[in-house]
Amino acid sequence: MEGAMDAARRFFRLDLETKMRVRRRKMRDECDDRDNDDDGGGGKGGGGGYQAELIELSDKLLLALGRSLNHDPNGPSGGGGAAVAEDYFVSRSRKPMCTLRLLHYPPVDDCDGGDGGASGSLGCGAHTDYGLFTILQQDSIGGLQVRNRGGRWIDAKPLKGSFVINVGDMLSRWTNSEYASTVHRVVSRGGDRYSVPFFFNPDFDAVVKPLRKEGLEESERGPDDDGDGGGQTALEILKDRYNGTFTKIEMKS
Repeated sequence: MEGAMDAARRFFRLDLETKMRVRRRKMRDECDDRDNDDDGGGGKGGGGGYQAELIELSDKLLLALGRSLNHDPNGPSGGGGAAVAEDYFVSRSRKPMCTLRLLHYPPVDDCDGGDGGASGSLGCGAHTDYGLFTILQQDSIGGLQVRNRGGRWIDAKPLKGSFVINVGDMLSRWTNSEYASTVHRVVSRGGDRYSVPFFFNPDFDAVVKPLRKEGLEESERGPDDDGDGGGQTALEILKDRYNGTFTKIEMKS
């Protein structure tokens, strides 16, 4: 973990010209690095070993998600729908689309966010992630906040050796909001802040549709639950979200 954070600090100390030469993967690229033995310490290999470890962790999270939805107390015997297979998400994420990023939030002079200095200046506004989930490593500076169901912002305080897992919109849609998207933001409270997020998505052709229970009344169905068994692929969902975001930016400029 420390190697990835050190790589972030070293990268952002480089001059702009050098940083601009770094190639970014296209969204369609697959990131099956399970057999990559790069040291992951931010060396010349670009953290491939670290990414491979994150994919292994993702597999465990996918199994845990399937297991959590596998036992349905309101299942067929109780009039509800069938339980989800334990390997449901894993089997649809054998060649996942994922992105490992190095982020830097420079210090700001004015740390008053308009609320008496309680939150600081926003380094990244409130949002949810588009994909399945995000595995985030943050440094000791802190600043990440998540919004709870009551609408309050809660500090996600850094814990050494730990990750923050943010649920993305795709997982929220797939589980019919049983796992709700994590609304989060970053506030600046002085000092350089670094973080290393890993955005994980299933196979590009994985069909994402709400895991609905049988026998739901029409009024109980979600907006994506059209009853015809349809859905979108993971790649289509990401493209729609990216296109919508950048269209809005172009309209404002």
